Amino acid sequence: MKTQIQLALEDVESAFRQLEFAIKLMYYCEDGHLNLTAFNEDSTALFATGSMVFGSYNTVDEIVTCSKINVNICFGASAIALNAALEMAGIERSNHNVAMVVYMVRCAFGHNIADPRWEVRGNFLREVSLPMDRGQISIDFKNLNGQPFEYKHIGDLPNWYKIKNASVELIKQNLRIVGSGLEM
Repeated sequence: MKTQIQLALEDVESAFRQLEFAIKLMYYCEDGHLNLTAFNEDSTALFATGSMVFGSYNTVDEIVTCSKINVNICFGASAIALNAALEMAGIERSNHNVAMVVYMVRCAFGHNIADPRWEVRGNFLREVSLPMDRGQISIDFKNLNGQPFEYKHIGDLPNWYKIKNASVELIKQNLRIVGSGLEM
């Protein structure tokens, strides 16, 4: 039987896998691989309780825009899942910069996933540095409060995966330190 933390880490992996799919779909659409005519064919979904007819798209640009929004939604979901796993593991964000960054990203998307904005207050109004395998990520939260979230604030999307890996490693280390008997 899986523990709650194992289930939370599976949620993290699932959320990041969905983010990868959204990014791949976005690039596929942006690169002009999508056949608009074929995509718009027979857009009816049948469910046990009824059916839904989906509208068609007039241009590939509409689909590209939707795919970019999908990346943002999946990114926000990955932040929510990662933050939940850190909380489940008892990681105090005030003691770990990576947990603080995850929390701040989660807050940006949690307040309005359609228009994520940094919500930075109190002890979080500071600069944070995260050592990574190829240098470090520095984020100055003092200047971000109220600003629209941009991927460049965290060093772009590849750094989000580094933050995820550092967070998962922190969770695993914490579990070993507290002697939970759970070896991962």
